[in-house]
Amino acid sequence: MGTAQNAWYVNFFGDDYLDIYRHTFTAERAEKEVAFAALKLGLTAGARVLDLCCGPGRHSVLLAQHGYRVTGLDLSQSYLELARRTAADHQTAIDTVLADMREIPFDNHFDAVINMYSSFGYLESESEDLKALESISRSLRRGGRLLLDMLNREWAVANYIQNDWHAEPDGTLYVEHRALDLESSRMRVRFGPRGWKSTVRLVGLEAGCELPPSAIGSRQFTLITYSSSRPTMGPPIAPSTG
Repeated sequence: MGTAQNAWYVNFFGDDYLDIYRHTFTAERAEKEVAFAALKLGLTAGARVLDLCCGPGRHSVLLAQHGYRVTGLDLSQSYLELARRTAADHQTAIDTVLADMREIPFDNHFDAVINMYSSFGYLESESEDLKALESISRSLRRGGRLLLDMLNREWAVANYIQNDWHAEPDGTLYVEHRALDLESSRMRVRFGPRGWKSTVRLVGLEAGCELPPSAIGSRQFTLITYSSSRPTMGPPIAPSTG
């Protein structure tokens, strides 16, 4: 299938993205998210974990430090290289794979998959979401679990701010313009002055009930959405009996 090279998320992520959100990517936040994931997924020592769309490895490295066998998968080669360097700096190791989330090159391999920071919501349509879920399902062992971090629609609507900005210590000012599209249930963001654009699907707490059985297979899916900085669990999806 391959990834369309004109998709916004192919070239969006780089040093500029890390600079824009550096103030939110704190070590304390990552520690809490990893602890939450390990608890809710019931991870045991040595579990095989796929950090799907791992970026620079904030969660991958911490999971490896906790004794799990971690594979980080991402579309960005530079992020994967950064993840490996960070792991080495912390005297741990992770495997990395350059791939699209819709084409995970593993079958019946992982005990758990995590997908953090709403990247599941980047794809263009529900049919593409389904491809990703089917790929995830194939990569999981029977009884494996998936944790999705998705942008909570109800929280996003209640806390909508159209224009936002923050300044870095060096004086750099980052400006975001957000457009809330309720018809398509997406948040579209433009970053000035260079005009980078992103779009993320918003998901309600009922989302678990909307996942198609064909995507679930025999696996157990655990869904998570984030309301502000506090995680709120969606309903677990029981394994399909079909």
